[in-house]
Amino acid sequence: HYAPHGPIDVKEIDCDFLVCSAYKFFGPHVGILYGKKPAFDKIKTYKVAAQSDDSPFKLETGTLNHEGIAGVSPAVDFISSIGARYPEYLPAGLEATSRRKNILAGMKAIEEHEARLAARLWDLLHSIAGITLYGPDLRANRTPTFSFTFRDRNAGEISAFLGKRGIFVWDGDFYAMRLVTLLGLRDRGGLIRIGLAPYNTMEEIE
Repeated sequence: HYAPHGPIDVKEIDCDFLVCSAYKFFGPHVGILYGKKPAFDKIKTYKVAAQSDDSPFKLETGTLNHEGIAGVSPAVDFISSIGARYPEYLPAGLEATSRRKNILAGMKAIEEHEARLAARLWDLLHSIAGITLYGPDLRANRTPTFSFTFRDRNAGEISAFLGKRGIFVWDGDFYAMRLVTLLGLRDRGGLIRIGLAPYNTMEEIE
């Protein structure tokens, strides 16, 4: 519905719906639902009587999150700006618009930068006695986010300790309540989680 840079070419999309949260690509906390009109038209929605039966309005009850919507485009621009600086990361043989090329190159550049940092962080965490890492190893094409515990210490205590030294991590169950319970970590405050982003540096990892 809101396409400041023009409509999406639906011929490129082989599905009825795409759903995501903009904060997953450095944007604000706003949900995004993209769909082809015939698919939207088939959906029966719960809505107030005053709301239109037409798409997309039948899914947009009430005042929209305009400030959140306004923040989505600059988030995409941020990724595109990285791709413009690193065009060598564009997938070979791709035919696309200049903006889309920059977005894809930006995503690839971010992915490779974070992978280098993640490999070093993985090695460093493994070198510290008492740390237990959870989740697949780096061969699993995983995101650069790691969960761990340290000896028998409380996760919140470790997070506070690191935070005072300028290392910002998080602790808890991250909505994986059942897993944390089964791992026996509930009484220890769950897990410590550290994630990497394109603005992190190797010096910060060290």
